[in-house]
Amino acid sequence: MVTAPDDISALYKNHPTLSFNGFIKDMYRAFGITREGIAKMFEPLPSRSGRGEGAADLPSSGGQKYAHLGLGVYREQLYAGQHLEQLSKVLLTHIEAQQHWVRIPKRLY
Repeated sequence: MVTAPDDISALYKNHPTLSFNGFIKDMYRAFGITREGIAKMFEPLPSRSGRGEGAADLPSSGGQKYAHLGLGVYREQLYAGQHLEQLSKVLLTHIEAQQHWVRIPKRLY
């Protein structure tokens, strides 16, 4: 989780060295996607001409993998400003709601 503006700036400067693949694969597994399905998500997408009917409506993948097409959405949420503030507020509200003694199992303390 990155929320400090200085850390976000460093993240953008070094984003080619960072990988979301492990996180993405863990999320897919948590959603019940099979190993074969996850492997398919990380295969390069076919060219526009190999997509069949309706392909004209789809943007060119530029050789990207399906699993990576949504990264732009994640990155936009990390820009300092209204979207990050809104995301932080919602996320912190959920985290704070779980951080009460009555919600923590006794075996953990």
